[in-house]
Amino acid sequence: MTLILSNDDIEQLLTMDDLVPALEEAYVELVEGRGGNRLRSDIVTPTPRRDDGLYALKTMDGVIPKFEIGSVRINSDILTFPTNDKGMRRVKFPAAANDTYVGLVLLFSTRTCEPLVICPDGVMQRMRVGATNAIASKYMAKKGAKCAAILGSGWQAGAQLLGLDAVHELDEIRIYSPNRNHRLIFAQEMSAKLGKTVRPCDSGEEACKGADVVACATNSVMPVFFKQWMEPGMHLGSIRPAATEIEQSA
Repeated sequence: MTLILSNDDIEQLLTMDDLVPALEEAYVELVEGRGGNRLRSDIVTPTPRRDDGLYALKTMDGVIPKFEIGSVRINSDILTFPTNDKGMRRVKFPAAANDTYVGLVLLFSTRTCEPLVICPDGVMQRMRVGATNAIASKYMAKKGAKCAAILGSGWQAGAQLLGLDAVHELDEIRIYSPNRNHRLIFAQEMSAKLGKTVRPCDSGEEACKGADVVACATNSVMPVFFKQWMEPGMHLGSIRPAATEIEQSA
């Protein structure tokens, strides 16, 4: 029987405490040669919907024998690249019905070959990105890391913080976004969710100063973290290619 799940269903079912160890096992399967994955494929073309946008069809897939699962992820997006005084950003345009996005995940059984789950990728991929960077931080950040800085206040930023909080005993959390209202809302919502104080900062440098772990989680295609902010022992993570969010010389 194939399960058809919604983002709301996945949000209720999927937690960082469950996801981080499961994803660690999946990486072990891959590294030891039992699992397999294929490089992400992107096809980008013009779109009739917007003169300032591009249509992007993205696919990626993999198999985890230990879990008896094969998976395919498909995204059908319109991408735009608006600019402001802070630089250029990469923004998806909600072109589907009711101003929504189109991303699907299909899970298959490696035992029976049947489809097991069909669901949107929104919540799942957000949590996966947060858990992936959390695992990297777990093994690469200095022992006893207590202070985390989040650069960004959007959809991905919250999952980055949830992941870091799952693998570290954080007692100081800071957030910076160039939009003051966004960072205040993020701090309020995540403080309530974690039961810890998340402090909004007036600059990225202020947020990062003295932090043990820094997570860049923006849609910027310009640097948001700069070389002079680096400190000995600081762990730095990014959800985008380092050349976009992190100053290359850093």
